[in-house]
Amino acid sequence: MRPDFERLFTKLNSPQPPAELQAIIISRINALSNSRILKLKVVLFAVSSTVSAVAAVFAFMVFRSNLAETGFWQFFTLLFSDHEILMSYWQNYLMSLAESLPISSLVLLLVCTLAFCESVRLLANNAKKFRLNII
Repeated sequence: MRPDFERLFTKLNSPQPPAELQAIIISRINALSNSRILKLKVVLFAVSSTVSAVAAVFAFMVFRSNLAETGFWQFFTLLFSDHEILMSYWQNYLMSLAESLPISSLVLLLVCTLAFCESVRLLANNAKKFRLNII
């Protein structure tokens, strides 16, 4: 009986896959690869936005304490109390404000805030792409 089965199967034509099957398989592999990359980007930007938000809070606390140390608030409140004196010595007043402003703390705060905004923007863009790619 065995030789009959072997002869029977040798006479059959092997089935041919559809012509577009390879393109479908390649596109599905690429979609899965893109999905993994998007998932990694979403996680990366979520972590970076969290870290930059925490850093911005600490930078704000440092900036606020530096404002108190340099006496910037005392110079700034003069703006609301003595208008006549400030009009006559406005150049000296602006120089005093500029000298007492803690520039390094301000730059640190702005960099952390900018990093947070950029991370949230990239997170939103990649999360939208990830959601559309899944559906």
